[in-house]
Amino acid sequence: MPKSILNYNQGKIYEIVCRTTGKRYIGSTGNSLKDRMLGHIQTFNHYKKTGKILCCSVLVMESGNYEYRVLQDYPCE
Repeated sequence: MPKSILNYNQGKIYEIVCRTTGKRYIGSTGNSLKDRMLGHIQTFNHYKKTGKILCCSVLVMESGNYEYRVLQDYPCE
């Protein structure tokens, strides 16, 4: 996935929640949430192949039973 140019005036704080365990990951992005989640999915796929944790979001996504949502729009300069 090509790196997106971050648009900080479109910033948002989001969470990923495991519906099975209740584990949560809180993050922020200047990209769309859809694009950011594609990055988390790529990181999770890398984790499944190698066992290497590049981001703790993989621990929330492990069961495959997760949801994500924007907690707050947070535009900044």
